[in-house]
Amino acid sequence: MESTAVSVEREFGAFMMMVDHDFQQYGYLPRDTRHRNPDQNGQALLIRYGYVQQGHSGVFHFLPLGLRVQKKIESLIDRHMKRLTRFNHTNQCHYVFTKSVRIVAKGEEENLRLIDPLARKYRDELRPRQGLLRTREFIMKDLYTFDHTPALAMETYQRVRDVYSELFNELRMPYLVAEASSGTMGGNLSHEYHLASDAGEDRVVRCGSCGYTANTEILEALIDPRLAESVAKVLADSEKNQCHSSIVNLYDYRLRIDGKSQATEVDFHNLFPGPPPPARSISIATSDISSDPSTEKPLHLTGVQSGDPCPKCGERQLEVQRVIEIGHTFFLGTRYSEPLGARVASFQHATTGDKAAVKPAIVPLDMGCHGIGVSRLIGAVANLLADEKGLNWPRVMAPFEVVVMPRGEGQLTDAERVYDALTNFRPAGDSDQPLLSSYERMDVVLEDRMSLDFVVRMHEYDRLGFPVLVLLGRTWMVDRKCEVQCRRLGDLRMIVPEADVPAYVFGLLRQL
Repeated sequence: MESTAVSVEREFGAFMMMVDHDFQQYGYLPRDTRHRNPDQNGQALLIRYGYVQQGHSGVFHFLPLGLRVQKKIESLIDRHMKRLTRFNHTNQCHYVFTKSVRIVAKGEEENLRLIDPLARKYRDELRPRQGLLRTREFIMKDLYTFDHTPALAMETYQRVRDVYSELFNELRMPYLVAEASSGTMGGNLSHEYHLASDAGEDRVVRCGSCGYTANTEILEALIDPRLAESVAKVLADSEKNQCHSSIVNLYDYRLRIDGKSQATEVDFHNLFPGPPPPARSISIATSDISSDPSTEKPLHLTGVQSGDPCPKCGERQLEVQRVIEIGHTFFLGTRYSEPLGARVASFQHATTGDKAAVKPAIVPLDMGCHGIGVSRLIGAVANLLADEKGLNWPRVMAPFEVVVMPRGEGQLTDAERVYDALTNFRPAGDSDQPLLSSYERMDVVLEDRMSLDFVVRMHEYDRLGFPVLVLLGRTWMVDRKCEVQCRRLGDLRMIVPEADVPAYVFGLLRQL
């Protein structure tokens, strides 16, 4: 038997991952993973179970387990981005990218540029909170696109959206794609990607009838007729009583009145020039206070609520949800390329005639900006999937997909054989199909810490959130069968013969 003090080289130059040698002896695994406090959220568990360590307020260091989760996400993103990107950069500012493209975009229209950087970013967060969800240092995977016509830029934008959707589908978690405000980034079109969570700071509405989804910041709400009736009644009563100073309670958190960002009490005399109009002529939907002066779109003066009418189909099936933003796509147009002089030669903008004989027009590039919050995604998923037992990772994010765990020293050689069978497994007739994992083979680790009790180690991996456990326990010693456990599939526990273990585990991972 080979020593557990060294990693064991295996087929294809791979090395056997062994917990005691590769993690525990260097203090990379927590030694105290006793039953969690039910009040602890996923952020606290990431710290307690040795995934991250807080260095300062809003600054976290990723430990080896957390770093493996981060690398899994980066690999997942890269696998999908390969369908779009031409080259990678390590810079992180759209001003820098635009200036860079200004230098290299000297050729013809075929020279589409896509820049795909992964970078640490920093912000002056006054009140860091909720662990990895609101920090001063975070990891972003950005994508900047440059096209020579608005039509091609919009086509690229839609392609990126499709790739983002396929990427997030691999998490096997429900997510929302919402119309959103472009904010200070600029442009006139953007979409956000969210995971629904009570810990979220954004609010999104979704119609259960037509599927319309939008951030409440841009909601094109229909004015509830009940609001118009209530305001008309107030004004009518004030006329009857000849009251010249009546307060109408209105609310919209985007509305600015007298320099205040929020207003709940407004003197209705200030809403109309001259004396108040008769109640029968009042229409809240067309009054000055019911529309955004910058966009002239109607505002929801009472704040959107679940059960309000949908602005698209009119059905009262709007649902308001708190969400965590994990991705954002922006269509920037020429917002940055025009002022920074990023231009390209384009025959589509030139005069008619033979392309070889016509001098191309020099036009500004149309840009797109897209980003996924890598570190924020880790915190969001940890929060959403943590349960009473501990963390619970999706397959594509888990530090390891499968843990092989022998009961004692006597089963260690057998466990190595099971480990090899799992890592070298290929499904019959499926050699041309890519696996769902970011890795080509199942990502397996051998639990070889024989100094710890078998049951203690089992519970530890439950709390660490690894998807599948393969146990060589009593059933192995009796008739050479493994017990396979999977918490995400309803606490599944199945006794499987040794020869069938690789195919069975592979089938489970396909569901995760």
